[in-house]
Amino acid sequence: MSDDLGCVKLQKIERQDLGTTEWTQGGLVFVWEDYLTSPGCWSAVGHVPGFGWQMTVYSEAGATGAPEDYQVVALHSSCAGLSQATVEHEVLHALGVDHEHNRPDRDNYLNVNPSASSSPSQYDKMTWERWMQSNYPFELDSVMTYCSFCSSVDQHVPVATLLSQYR
Repeated sequence: MSDDLGCVKLQKIERQDLGTTEWTQGGLVFVWEDYLTSPGCWSAVGHVPGFGWQMTVYSEAGATGAPEDYQVVALHSSCAGLSQATVEHEVLHALGVDHEHNRPDRDNYLNVNPSASSSPSQYDKMTWERWMQSNYPFELDSVMTYCSFCSSVDQHVPVATLLSQYR
C-alpha cells in the first residue's frame, strides 16, 4: 500500500449542477440530518462508490443528481456536524485516513475501555497490516482522535484516558 494520498482537488459543486458536472469520479455528497434515516456523522474510509445511500432518504447517488461514483458524507447536529473538526474528520475518512485511537500502538498512549462506549467497535485496534504507517507519533490533538467521553454511555466514565506518563 502506498503512503501517497495523491492529488486532491476540492471543488464545490452546487446540487443543481451535479448532473452536468465534469467532476464525475470520486466525489462527495454532503448530506445533512434532514436527509438521513438515522442520526450520525460518518463517511466510508477511502473511496467507496455509492457508499451511504442506504442510510439516507436517497436510494442512490443519482437521486441527488450526483454521478453514481460519488459517496455520502453524513453530517448531523447530534455529532457537531457543522463544526470544522467534524467536517475535516469525515473528509479525511473519505480520503482513506483511519482513527488515531485505532492505531495498533495506541495502548502505548491510551487506556481504552470499550465497554464504557455505546459503540465499542469504534475502539477496535487495527492490525499493523491494515494501519497505514505514517511514521508519525500518536497525535492526541488530531481530528481523527475521539475525545475521552465520545460515545460514553455514562458521562462520568470516560472511554479513553491518557496513560499517566503523557498527562
